[in-house]
Amino acid sequence: MSVLDFNNLTIDHVKLLNQINKETVHDFNKFLEEVYYQTDKSIDWTVNNIFSRNKNNSHIYDDLCLILLVIQLEQTSNISKVICQKYCQKKVLDNYFISIGKSISVVAKQTTIDRLKYYARPLYDFLRNIKTIIFLITISDKKRKSRYNFQKSIILLDMFFIPSMFKNNIYNDRYYTNILDFIPQSLKDRVYFLPNIQVYKNTKDIISVAENADENFIYKADFFKISDYFYALFLPFRIKNINFDFRFQDIDISHIISSDFFKNISNNNSFIALLNYRFFYRLRKKSIKIKLFINWFENQIIDKGMNKGFNQFYKGIQSIGYQGFVIPRDINTYTIPTELEVRTEQVPKRIAVIGAGFVNELKSFYGDLDVFVAPAFRFSYLHTNTKKQKRFKTGFRQILVGLPIGIRASNDIISIINLYNELPNNHNFFWNIKPHPSLKIKNLKKIKIDENLYTFSNDSFEKEILNADIFIGNSSSTCLEALTFGIPAIIIGSKRGLTENPIPNSVPNDLWEICYTARELKTSINRFFYSSLKNQEKSIGNNLLGEYFREVTKRGVRDLINL
Repeated sequence: MSVLDFNNLTIDHVKLLNQINKETVHDFNKFLEEVYYQTDKSIDWTVNNIFSRNKNNSHIYDDLCLILLVIQLEQTSNISKVICQKYCQKKVLDNYFISIGKSISVVAKQTTIDRLKYYARPLYDFLRNIKTIIFLITISDKKRKSRYNFQKSIILLDMFFIPSMFKNNIYNDRYYTNILDFIPQSLKDRVYFLPNIQVYKNTKDIISVAENADENFIYKADFFKISDYFYALFLPFRIKNINFDFRFQDIDISHIISSDFFKNISNNNSFIALLNYRFFYRLRKKSIKIKLFINWFENQIIDKGMNKGFNQFYKGIQSIGYQGFVIPRDINTYTIPTELEVRTEQVPKRIAVIGAGFVNELKSFYGDLDVFVAPAFRFSYLHTNTKKQKRFKTGFRQILVGLPIGIRASNDIISIINLYNELPNNHNFFWNIKPHPSLKIKNLKKIKIDENLYTFSNDSFEKEILNADIFIGNSSSTCLEALTFGIPAIIIGSKRGLTENPIPNSVPNDLWEICYTARELKTSINRFFYSSLKNQEKSIGNNLLGEYFREVTKRGVRDLINL
């Protein structure tokens, strides 16, 4: 008899959970469609987190996969007890075991404080939305709105303001880098960037920096009226309730659905989504003509509100969803539009990806999705770098380790490297550890490597990858970028849940592998150091570069802006 603890899964359980995630996603999309048609299909429900499919906002799918894990394991092993993370998981499993006539203990590892936080979450989010209103009113400038030149139809590019774009009081775009250099002079004055502001300190100062840049900007807050803020704020009191009695694969999961609905009823993402929806209503009221709208398309709830608003108030006008990023797609399937989202106008009319290798991936839920290839602005350096190896540590082969922003994921990587170095008969390597800029190194586990054989690097990935023989990481686009240099990549699998592998399934595994244990890591390192493909790595990398990162050219930009 065994105990299954959701917070302490074995490697075999984690691998099975990842398999369940891949096999269940299509059924889950169909399930959400059934739920959607039980609602009144209003904009309030369109931007509800139940339909986000984003595990960072809604835990429905994560909870569901864990439930299915228990059911599969219960059929093949003797489980005496299940320790859940949340009360709603416990309720679903209790009802399931009763329905099949089995007596298995199910407990929820949820403290009283956790329960209080759960019940307080709607109020917390409601107050946060009020704070957002105050913030937007503070940064709005009605005089600035009068200076906009809207005599001709404009091209609108959705993007974000983040702190790293304003270092040393200089504006550097991270979304459509240098796009204006490739746009005809006669059209530049009609191109406006539409920032979602993610900088909350000295915001007026960073807006001033942006205003001194070459780009034109439109700020949504300049157009909102008080009624728009109240419209978004009072969503929780306006949305029409539904019957939450839902079953998935004949399992009663009503407690999971209703729990997620309650927790996120005042969610800030839904609030922002409604403001995005109202923004295009205000532009239409001002008779502002739009030639083209380009959405930085992650298919988040905020995107759904924005695209629904544009499609409703600017019918017949072209819109493009630009996916200028690389993301672990298997656990971020929300970035792939479903047929329901297309039919209900929650997505742009066309989707642009940065490489031909992503096209079929984006069509995996809806084969008729209009997808085309646009320039990879963020990754333009890949086409300009000389890619010449310059050995950093003479006498040692070098492994570049990319630590992600999350401390738990970073410690998972450090742990497996420490365990690797405890194994017998290992070769000596130089470990070049590059943390994410926002990662606090002081919170990392102690690194058990000879201090002469590792260092922490603050240099750019672009520079450090030139010195590497192997790259180790997860979640980041740098894993795929490393492959374009002909550098093998090892993805460290999650010990707790779904593995964040950013390398598309369409990429052959000649140069990459997922490792969950130190012994698997050792096998992979030996495989790549003594690979029969050693002389072909550069050629393979160049092929991947052409397939997944389209070069930024005038022709490519013209394809994007529909010239």
